[in-house]
Amino acid sequence: MELMDAFSKYDIALDASCKRNEQIYIQSGHELNQEAKLVIERAARGGKKETQTIEEYVSQFKWDTHKFPMDKSLKVIGAKILSIQKTCDEKLKKQLEEQADIKNKLNALTKKESKSLLATDLSDLVYESKLSN
Repeated sequence: MELMDAFSKYDIALDASCKRNEQIYIQSGHELNQEAKLVIERAARGGKKETQTIEEYVSQFKWDTHKFPMDKSLKVIGAKILSIQKTCDEKLKKQLEEQADIKNKLNALTKKESKSLLATDLSDLVYESKLSN
């Protein structure tokens, strides 16, 4: 019973994380005017990274016995999966914060460069006007 309760909590957390990640990915695709193509990137042997579409990953799924040994209890394996998910969420959150910071800096530079009177400091113009009168 305890294991079932733990796994129902893990399931809720993992499902929420997957939905949030999918939403972020699709939103990013819209911002870049690109079609969202969800892929899974994972480390392969030799330190290389391997990318697969969702369909390929599901149809060719293989349990990673090195990462999740079968001789461990389900509770330990579930906790490890949840730990990996939390680490991935933290990395994504950091990347989103960096992206938002870059967007804000870009917007500030764009406003600074614009010649619009709404975004321009008018104190110099007022000062020049007083001098010429």
